Amino acid sequence: CTITERAFLAAVEGGCQVPVGVYAISPKPGMVKAEAVIASLDGSKLYRDSIEGPALEGVKLGRELANKLLDMGGRDILKEIGIEV
Repeated sequence: CTITERAFLAAVEGGCQVPVGVYAISPKPGMVKAEAVIASLDGSKLYRDSIEGPALEGVKLGRELANKLLDMGGRDILKEIGIEV
């Protein structure tokens, strides 16, 4: 779960000052499910999605979830605050 969360945050260059969040759990042995969000600073725009798959593919899943949210509009939000991904 932690690997999936870290892969997501690395892909969106997430840190304490960036409006992103991710939470992963293991719904059953050998699986991981992650939910993530990218939001504008004022909360007027919010992109949320989730992904589930084999825990051994945690890095891939985290990156895939990040790319989904970036493509939905998260990239524009991050660009507004000076982060190019």
